[in-house]
Parts: sequence; structure tokens; C-alpha cells
Amino acid sequence: MCDKTNIKGLLAGLGIAAGLALGDAAGIAPVFAQEQPKPAPGATSPAPSQSSSSRADNRASQLLAKWLTALDAEASVSARVSAIIPGDRQSTASAQDGEISISVPAGMLSDAAHIDIDIRFETMEVEGLRLAGDRVHADSVSFPASLDLDVRISKVDIGTDVGGNAEDGTPGAPPPETTQPGTTAPSEHFDVSYEELVVEGLTLPLTIPTISDNSKPSHVALEFLQMLRQVRVARSFITQATVSGTTTDGLASSVVYEDMTMIGLADGRISEQSVGRVRMLEELPGSAAGTETIEIGFDGIVLRGMDIVPLMALLGGPAEEGRTTILDREEFTGIAFAQGDTRGTIGNILVEDVSVNDLSPIRFAELLDRDITGEKVDEEELGIAALEALGNFQLGRFDISDVEFAAPDGNVSVRRLLVKDLDGSGLGEVSFDGLNIEASDGGSVNVGHAGISGLTFPPLAALLAMDQNSDPTTEELLAAMPTVGKVLLSAIDVTAPSAMVPGAPSGEPLEGGISLIELVQGGFVSNIPTRTSAILDGVVLPTDAVDDPELRDIMTRLGLQDLEINQAVSVYWDPDSLELSIANATIHILDGGTASLSLTLGNVPRTLFTSPEMAEVVLAGATFKSGNLRFRGGELLDVILDEQAKAAGISRALLAEGLAEAARAEIGLLAGSAFEAQLIAAVRSFLRDPDEFEVELAPTPPVPMTELLGLAVTNPKGVPERLGARVLSPK
Repeated sequence: MCDKTNIKGLLAGLGIAAGLALGDAAGIAPVFAQEQPKPAPGATSPAPSQSSSSRADNRASQLLAKWLTALDAEASVSARVSAIIPGDRQSTASAQDGEISISVPAGMLSDAAHIDIDIRFETMEVEGLRLAGDRVHADSVSFPASLDLDVRISKVDIGTDVGGNAEDGTPGAPPPETTQPGTTAPSEHFDVSYEELVVEGLTLPLTIPTISDNSKPSHVALEFLQMLRQVRVARSFITQATVSGTTTDGLASSVVYEDMTMIGLADGRISEQSVGRVRMLEELPGSAAGTETIEIGFDGIVLRGMDIVPLMALLGGPAEEGRTTILDREEFTGIAFAQGDTRGTIGNILVEDVSVNDLSPIRFAELLDRDITGEKVDEEELGIAALEALGNFQLGRFDISDVEFAAPDGNVSVRRLLVKDLDGSGLGEVSFDGLNIEASDGGSVNVGHAGISGLTFPPLAALLAMDQNSDPTTEELLAAMPTVGKVLLSAIDVTAPSAMVPGAPSGEPLEGGISLIELVQGGFVSNIPTRTSAILDGVVLPTDAVDDPELRDIMTRLGLQDLEINQAVSVYWDPDSLELSIANATIHILDGGTASLSLTLGNVPRTLFTSPEMAEVVLAGATFKSGNLRFRGGELLDVILDEQAKAAGISRALLAEGLAEAARAEIGLLAGSAFEAQLIAAVRSFLRDPDEFEVELAPTPPVPMTELLGLAVTNPKGVPERLGARVLSPK
């Protein structure tokens, strides 16, 4: 009798090597199956003929015969060979012209599909085949010619009785070879062919374990993994493997693997696995131009240290201390792909240290079992559990190098893309180097480096809390914010066709760029940084792209091809002294001048970061401790002032006088104060000869902000004096 447990266990354990272990071979005479029909229920199977070269005491041929007999006894399985030939030694034998057919009715693995599997081989040779306790061993199992698998999947009309009752899922007699009512012709077809397959040092369990809980997919997967953990392989090699097939939507695909090797499978862990070359071909039907082809190739794939034991723990199996790494390392080299007019290559892809942080069983598996078996499971809850499970994995390193794409619209290349230390709590680094984008219209973008590091993800609970609240509180918003330690971009160059820049003359493309963008943050309180520094350096704007026509005209006459701007600022809050400092907030225009500002406030409590909505109240209770404002002139500013004087038909000195008086009007509230006289004199001198002037604020003692606010209303002239403001002489 064939039930779901038997057929799933058979499919999980089948494979020629796994099949060698089926049953106890003690005392069984060597037999082989001819092209004979299965006996009717209750009848006795006719005794097969003996091979002329067989020896009754050859244990290897006995094991092969037992295996075939056990397979052929299954109601949905047919197993036969033309001959079993004993070898020169007790433990060697070969089977000729083998064919194993498995028919899986709808309702076994899928309610909507009937599956047929045919396995064929010309010759199978075994050496050193022997039993030891509950294990079977073979020094080698080989297929000198090929091992071929043919899989056909036929869709079934649900509700139609096909080989049983599809409505209640109970299987009946297997369908015959012809298409049954309620099915279509085979709609999916896959062929797998292995050439010169050799397995050395093989150890298998003597029997395939019975699946204890067939109704739960996670239990089926777990018990299959437990069975796989008992398999040992010293080494296996396949000269070439070919996989081809067609799907219901007309997609045709084929993959060819060359020189496949596996070394050291034991206790659920593979020491090393490699593939020499891989060639993939997919044909996509239905496009306007007809069939579209996708080609992908690899020059080599090498895997080291893959372990299934951590996955077993996540599915509810026993956890083993120290075994948390699923994959030590996998590397893909020489990748090429093509689709239509698009071509691309990737020099190398490297994956390292895929592991599990927590070996406790995942909630997602239990919910997915319930969902698949028909129990109603909330989709949102299932999605949350999936995110929880995903967050339990850790990726040590993902590295892609030498990427190139070429398409009719342009080309893209990346020297390197790197991801490090990714898990559910955050990301150590994501960056790329050597990005080059070239468009067919002549535009281009080049980036030397771009990266983010020290990225921390908010807890899933915080994201859910905010999502479920249409009006989240400040605390909920802060808890759901990610934090970033560093952002860095460097060597950015942009070329744009002149037609893309309004007002730019036609002709040569415009070139600009940025030397450096850097943001560094730390000391997070409620996910708000208490230490921040930002740099924007070497922002180059082409002269033809300057919006101000007067400035653009002056730059052109000076022979300046571009305008370069640099900016920087640093902010720091000291939790011990409660000082908040803004240091060197600077803007610098190359050859045009510099302005910088520094401020220090005292008595700034932690509340500024824990309750930012109260910032005005918190800062009102702070004290002003010091400040500094500095201006430096440059050649460009000097030329602009000369041009303005010339355009107005006045001297440079008269222009300076007029602009100084205009400044006096802007600070009318300070009129008559000593500071006003110092400031206007310094501005007048600076406009005549742009050199440098500086304003210093140094109150003694530090002045409360509330006092300054009061003075600003009641006695504005007293503000500079209370701040200790003074204009320093040019240096």
C-alpha cells in the first residue's frame, strides 16, 4: 500500500546511492527484474532469471537485487534492470540498463498536479559495498555513461476524481500511462542528465526513516535533513550535468554544469563543493520581437563549509553549541550574461559567513505549517514572523567586483560593491567603488567611492507600534528611527550635455563635481546624534551653469571655468559639562572668501534629545557662553566690488561707504552703541580692501538665554555689551 508518508519518504531518500540502503540484504539471493508486468494483488512474483556470471555468495549483487525488489514492491514505483553482474570480489557488482519509474498521483505532493519521474542508467558499478550495523557503505558508486532523470508534471482539475478522491486528498490507484480525465497533457517537463558520475566513500542509513508528522511541511523538511545528516561522502565527481525543461507559461531553460566535485560530506556539513563551468540559457516567449533569450555563464563556483545543522535547529531540531554557521564561503568567478542588446560581465562574487544568531525554533515555520495545512493564519502575523526569521540570519560579507554592463542607452561599470556585517540589528558597511555611468547622449557620472557604515536598524516592535498608530508620539517616532554612523562619498564627477542646463551655451558638455561629502555621527541619545561633523568639499559648478548672469559674466572675464565651494560644520554635546558646541560652521568659495561661525551654549540638558519637541523650552533655559564670527575676503569678491563701482560710475571708496551705511540701517536697533560703531568701521574697511575681520562674543559670566531675550525686547542696545561683543582688528 502506498500512502503520503511512504511516497514522500521514498522521494526524499531516492537517488541511486540512497536506494542502495533500502532493506536488509541478509540471506537474499541475487535477483534482477526483467521487463515483466507487476503481479496482481495477492499473486506471487515470478522468480527472475540468474545471470550466467552471477555467484550466489556475491553480497554486492544481493544488495542491488534487494534494493530493486524493495523499490518494485511499491505500488507507485516500477524498478527493473536487464542484468545484475557480480564482480570479481564479494563487494563489487554492476547493474545494466536500469529504469526506475515513479508515479505520484494528485493529492500526494500536490493536490493540483500529477507527477511522473523516470530514472535511467546504462551501467551502475559498485565497489566495496557492505553492511555495518544500521549503515550501508560503498567504497565507490559510479555511472560510467550517464544517469538520466525525466520529470513530467501534469496539472489536475481540482474536484475531479483522478486516481482517488481529490476533494478529500485520499489517493487511489495510480493513473495509467495515458492522460486521465481531469488532467491536461504534461504541461511541465524537466530532464536531468549526469555524465560520468562517481561517488566515493559513501555511507547511508540502512532504511529510510518514516516521516512522523507528514501533515506539517516543516516536520517533513526537518526529518529529511535528519536523514541527510546520516549520509557521508568522501568525494564525488560529475564530468557534466545538464538540466533542461519547459514550464506552463512556455519558458524553456537549460543549464550545463561541468566538472562538479564535492569533498567531505559528513554529519550534515560539506567541506567543499566546486563547479568548473556553468552555462545557462532561458527562452522567454511572448515578446513583440518573438522569443527573447537570456544567457548566463560562470567560469567557476567554489563553496566551502556548508552546514545544515543550524537550519535543523530553526525547524525545531536539537541545537548544537558552536554550530551556528550555515556557510563559510562561496565564490563565483567569471560571470557573463546577455539579453537582447544588453551585455554584462562580473569578475567575482564572494559570500562569507552566513550564520544564525539565535538557534531557537522560528515562529515562522510553525505559522507556515498552519497556513499550508488549511488553518486560517493572519497574513500580517505571518509577514511579521517572516521578518523575525530573516532578522535572525547574519551575513558576514558580500563582495562583488569588476561589474560591467553595456546597453544601447549607455554603459555602467562598478569596480567593487561591498556589504559587511548585515543582520536584523544593523549593517556594518555598504559601499561601492569606481562607479562609472556613461549615457549615449554624452552625459556621464563617475563616483570614486560611496558608502554608509555603522547603520543600526530600529527594533521590529518599534516599527509595528508606529505603523499601528495613526498619530504616533515623538517617543514612538524616535524609537522607529534608524541611526547612521558614517556617510562618505568622494571623487564625484558629472558631465552633462549643454542642452540639459538651462541658459548654458550650446557646444561642449559641462563638467562639475564634488571632491568629498562626509557625515560622521555618534553618541546617540534616543536615536539622535550628540556628535556630528559634516563636510562638503570641492563642489565644482561650471561657470556656464551659474544662475546669476552678472556673476557668470564676471567669472568669464576673469577666465574662471568654474566656481568651487567648500562647507563644514561640527556639533557636539558634552553629557558631563552639558555644553552644546557648534564649531567652525564654515562656507568657503575658492578665491571668493570665507565665513565661519562658532558658538557654545551651557546648561543644555539631555531633554533636548529625549524630547526634541521641547527644544524651544530647553534652549530658553540654556546659557550663552561664547561665540565667534569671522570673514575673509578673496580675489573674486574684490573683482565683484570693482565691477559694481564701475557700473555705478563711482569710486571703490564711495561704494564701500554706501554699502556700510546700508548695513547700518539693517542693524538700526543697535544704533548709538559702541559695538555699532566698531562693526560699521570694520565693514567699511573690509569693503575697501577685503582682507579679514572678526566678531568675538565672550560674556562674563555666561548669560542666560532668557536674559538675552528680555534685553532684545526692552533694551536692544544692551545686547552687545551683555554678550561682551567686540570687533577684532584685521590680522
